[in-house]
Amino acid sequence: MSAWADIITVSLRREIETMNYVKGYLLLLTTACTFCGCVQSRNGTAVDTHSPESTVIGFTNAAAEGNAKLAQSYFLPDGADYQDIWEVLTSEPGSSRYPGRVMMESIDVNQPIEVISKVETQYGLKVVWRVTFAKGFVIQGHKIEAGTQYDFDATLKRTEERWLIDNF
Repeated sequence: MSAWADIITVSLRREIETMNYVKGYLLLLTTACTFCGCVQSRNGTAVDTHSPESTVIGFTNAAAEGNAKLAQSYFLPDGADYQDIWEVLTSEPGSSRYPGRVMMESIDVNQPIEVISKVETQYGLKVVWRVTFAKGFVIQGHKIEAGTQYDFDATLKRTEERWLIDNF
């Protein structure tokens, strides 16, 4: 057993022996999330980055709900698009990046988000996933209707036990 597992086992046993079940449960939950790739975002929301699928789906849902901080937490901090995604998701009407925000916030979070493919490249794991738009919008002169499906792609990199988006 690793040193971490020994420490956790002793801590859990101690909490259970002292009948502090709530603290023991929280310790167990925290441990499980740490080993599974779940982390806390800067705003305290759990971020599941244990797999490429959970990363792109979590990012897509956060962006669609207009939560720029949570969406950015799925990106590699020193990655190619870390700052760009923040600028898009916090852009104001009239700015050049605002149509990208409108597109992301038009995604229907009640429809399934389907991962279409995963391909290892020299830059990382390229993931393609399909979304459905809940409402129509115009981007680069093209009118997109509600119900339209669209395939996003991103390159993800694995860091320790996490998958983070580098290039979207």
